[in-house]
Amino acid sequence: MKIILLLGRSQGGGTEAHANWLLGALQGAGYETRLYSLFPNHRQSSYAERFFEVFGLPMAQSRFIRWAKMEQADLVICFGRLANCCGYQIKQQIPKISLIATCRTNRRLPAAYRKTLATADLVLVNSQWARRRVARITGVVDGNLHTMVNALLRPELSTLCNTSADQRNARISLGLDPTRPVVSMVAHFVPGKNQEGLIRLLADKKLPAGTQLVFAGEGPCLRNCQRLASRLVLDREIRFLGKVGQLNDIFRASDLIASTSLRDSLPNALIEAQAAGLPAVAYDVAGVGEAFLHQQSGLLVPAADAQAMADSIETLLEDEKVRNHYGHCAREHALEHFDPNRLLEEYIRYIGSLSGN
Repeated sequence: MKIILLLGRSQGGGTEAHANWLLGALQGAGYETRLYSLFPNHRQSSYAERFFEVFGLPMAQSRFIRWAKMEQADLVICFGRLANCCGYQIKQQIPKISLIATCRTNRRLPAAYRKTLATADLVLVNSQWARRRVARITGVVDGNLHTMVNALLRPELSTLCNTSADQRNARISLGLDPTRPVVSMVAHFVPGKNQEGLIRLLADKKLPAGTQLVFAGEGPCLRNCQRLASRLVLDREIRFLGKVGQLNDIFRASDLIASTSLRDSLPNALIEAQAAGLPAVAYDVAGVGEAFLHQQSGLLVPAADAQAMADSIETLLEDEKVRNHYGHCAREHALEHFDPNRLLEEYIRYIGSLSGN
């Protein structure tokens, strides 16, 4: 079976990371698999790029369909909004091809995306929340709609050593005060991720005294957040690390991971932080509550309730015993629930079910 994983654009986010993981995993399992990006050079999601993508999508879609026909592909798996917007046209123009659509977002679904979900042979979503949403919007029946959670893409984080000495050294390496608490957030700086919400909690003195913030990620909203921190005279309390190749030092330095995002579905960062033994505090949006266990490996906060977010962060920062217990449970939960080997087996089972199409 010849499989193509179709991406909208290469932007370094969780969807691309998951597609690249699946590419390697399927190739390792003996499947002939290729990765194709409709817009391989668009990484920052600037307004100009998004404008070009909207008006350039039909041409990019036609190029891909010609290439898929030439490659005689048997199966296309769509990842991301742009790729899924093309799925129903792929199915129309190559009727014999099998199509798996995916839904990993809580953003609005364009009409073309909804058409793809309704016509795909299988639809894979990464949370029960997304499953209910897709069923409600498109009417896709249970037999064609399945939940496939995000895989733990860096299982080696589960062996990360985090002694007091490790934490101190990591904080010093990041330019942090080793004696003060650290809260980290790992996410693209794009509208809706709401890093500024966490910055304002620190500015309004709603977090415990001495709290330091670490942000990892890049994107069009990064400069605005940096300017906000400077305007609020928080430059010494906040570190913006940009895009990072590995998260080990960030997780070692941190007491917990926070997510003030209002547009996540099932964040990879929360899964990986748990694998590293960090408890999570996050707003309850879309499938975020399925990334960890409330009051066992983290605390789930009503969406956009800034005071509840501050109170939950304070609860964990000020109670080391509870924080360590949550961290232990977090590591166990991440390894069990997001095991990449088990998820690869599920992918192979679904692919096998389509081999006769």
